[in-house]
Amino acid sequence: ESELAQATHAQTGPAMSHMSVIQAAKDVKFGSYDLNAGILATEAFHYTIFFFVYDSKSDTFRVWHNVPGCDHGCARIYRIASVIAYALRKNFPGRFKGPDSDDIVIMMSCGDAPRIKSRCYDKANDYCHSSKFAPILQFGSVYIDTEILPSAIAMPMPVRPHIPCFDEWQLSRQVCQDLQPRSAMSDRIRDGIVFGDTRRKNYWDKLIPQVLWRGTDFAYLHLKHPEMRPPNYKTDILPFENEAHPTDGRWAINAIHGMGELLLPRWRGVLLTSEAEIEAREYRESGNSNVIPWCNIKFSHCYDKGEKVLAIDNAKMKHLERVGISAIGERLNMTEHANYKYHIDLGGGGGTTWTGTIEKVGHQPPIYRSLFAHPFSSSPCRDCYFIMSQRRKTGFTTSLGPGSTMCPSKPTSAISSRSSCGQRRTQRRPGR
Repeated sequence: ESELAQATHAQTGPAMSHMSVIQAAKDVKFGSYDLNAGILATEAFHYTIFFFVYDSKSDTFRVWHNVPGCDHGCARIYRIASVIAYALRKNFPGRFKGPDSDDIVIMMSCGDAPRIKSRCYDKANDYCHSSKFAPILQFGSVYIDTEILPSAIAMPMPVRPHIPCFDEWQLSRQVCQDLQPRSAMSDRIRDGIVFGDTRRKNYWDKLIPQVLWRGTDFAYLHLKHPEMRPPNYKTDILPFENEAHPTDGRWAINAIHGMGELLLPRWRGVLLTSEAEIEAREYRESGNSNVIPWCNIKFSHCYDKGEKVLAIDNAKMKHLERVGISAIGERLNMTEHANYKYHIDLGGGGGTTWTGTIEKVGHQPPIYRSLFAHPFSSSPCRDCYFIMSQRRKTGFTTSLGPGSTMCPSKPTSAISSRSSCGQRRTQRRPGR
């Protein structure tokens, strides 16, 4: 029942005609707020914030964007709005009865993370007076630092298996296939989750002892950290190519390490993998033939001129491979993922992994799920279901913010890394 009415600015357009009939609301957590508090919130956003309005006169739900047109987030908000409108009518039939009812306005946002302007991350700017914002239902990741956007409420994400599965439940009271065991070989989340098969004898001992991640080379909270980027061969590596360096390939790894806080978190994982492969090769050359790299964090895909392509087909990725940067990984389906002991999440555009987290928790049998590193352990963002996941203890943590590294909370035989101060751990054993 959603319908877009373009408004030239948040303070003009049809939404303002509701001002006289929209009553101020009060909430225990957020205090009192009115439509002005909603308009103030829209001024902090670039886009993907919406007025979700029940228009009692026409007995319809409508959506207004804070910018003209429908270039940002509209497919998502229409999906969300239809689900929420149905849920409101189904669960509160006496509240939405046309002209006999009051109007209502709910602020909604559907960016990967809230698409707020750069100045609104700054405490010196009082976070754009975010403490005065009306509540915002954020259908995506929210910031853990509640000072940035204290009125944001984490809601289910608009993609499968989140909002669509909520909708399926309210329509049929059936758990969607996305969250049930997979019955056929497939690469799609909607076909179900691959759970660890603990019925097999010595199941755990037969799994590959590596920290695994596969995914896409993608930006990381680009509005909050626009300075972060992947390595560029010409500017970050080439200046060091003609200098004296060992023949083992570490010179290129060290050159990219020199980017410091500019390097994207997923690329830090690639560097750990590149180092691990060199170390494993050195162990094998010294007679330890069974040693494999402890880390296997690589890209299966990347973007080339706006198009998602296989990493193995990308010229820039292949160039980095030639100087010892192991960025290209084979594509693995969920069944293949489940063959590994350790799984890690590395956040993308919204600072978390919306679908990957659920897939990876499914791979781990209950007794071993503490060995999955949840992104909420150190990411600046969280998703609506993390509060349930936090009841489990993680085996190691990842640090994904600028200037940080990824470290295990305690050494294991199969996991090693750089410490938080950048020094290499001196005591380690190779993965078996």
